[in-house]
Amino acid sequence: MPAVGRTYDGFRRSLKSGEDEQRSEQRLGIGCGCLESIEPASRFLERAICGSAPATGTAGEIFITKNRGDMQSVTVGQCFRGAWKDAGLAILNRPFMVLIIFAFLLLTGYAQIELRLAIAAAAAAAGGPRFGHAGASLGLTICSIMQMFAIAGLSVQVMRYSLLGAEEARSIGFFDKGYWRYLGLCVLLGLLAAVFAVVCTVIFVFTLLGHGHHSRSAFLMPLLIALVTVGVAMFIFIRLSLLFCHAAIGARASWGAAWRDTRGHFWSIMMIHLMISLPLIGIVISFVAIKQKVVGNIMTDGFAYWSSVGWALWMIFAISLGAACSAWLYRRYSASILEAM
Repeated sequence: MPAVGRTYDGFRRSLKSGEDEQRSEQRLGIGCGCLESIEPASRFLERAICGSAPATGTAGEIFITKNRGDMQSVTVGQCFRGAWKDAGLAILNRPFMVLIIFAFLLLTGYAQIELRLAIAAAAAAAGGPRFGHAGASLGLTICSIMQMFAIAGLSVQVMRYSLLGAEEARSIGFFDKGYWRYLGLCVLLGLLAAVFAVVCTVIFVFTLLGHGHHSRSAFLMPLLIALVTVGVAMFIFIRLSLLFCHAAIGARASWGAAWRDTRGHFWSIMMIHLMISLPLIGIVISFVAIKQKVVGNIMTDGFAYWSSVGWALWMIFAISLGAACSAWLYRRYSASILEAM
């Protein structure tokens, strides 16, 4: 049984047998690693599951449970500050792992740029070899799959650091059940989004055949289908966003509980993510503007390399920040999903 599974099983047994709180906390870990003097995770889960009255906390306490199933009193400001702080501290907590993931993203990112240039050159050349184009496309797919594994690993580690603390996060194996549950959840939701996009495309094709190729709908339908696909996928991902942290700490997924906890909070969750990521979005916009003004569409080997370095660094911070933000939103909205454990 994974370390996290043993942790929660021991915590449940301690509640039933009446063991004292100190032994329960020793089994569970130190709790959140983002603020000093914060409430232990055992007391948070005990009050969320059993509905006990909140204990008198210190100045840094943020886990405040009123009754069983209540949401946690975490403000938007605490989410913003805690996410940025946890993202930075989580990177410093596992520097060797982060360095490996950075090198991995750098190499695969550079390979993707070179493969795209090869595809563009093959398409521009008259009578270019078809197998070269297919091979480059396959290489792009392989790089994307490899990046997905690395991104999932970094996200899981940051979520564990933010929710369980530095020591507990380091004590859990990298490729444990929590990692594979998180990765499986991402793949499943991605496949559902792909299936929905295919269905929308089929509807578009039949609509186009019915109205003719030169009708106004031929120009409006692709845009409408893209907007509907992105909107539906975003809605589902946000409504089920609590499952990602739940899977990262090794707990079993409870789709219905996650859906209930986020009911009526779609816009707040989306806006918190957007507000926290605004600085990183600004960096992307600035980079694109500078590139178009200075370099244009010309892509040299040197620029491709330094673009890969910048992209890998940006991805490390963006993934860490997004995962830490998800962990804080998990504290803010998790209620039914904790009772379902």
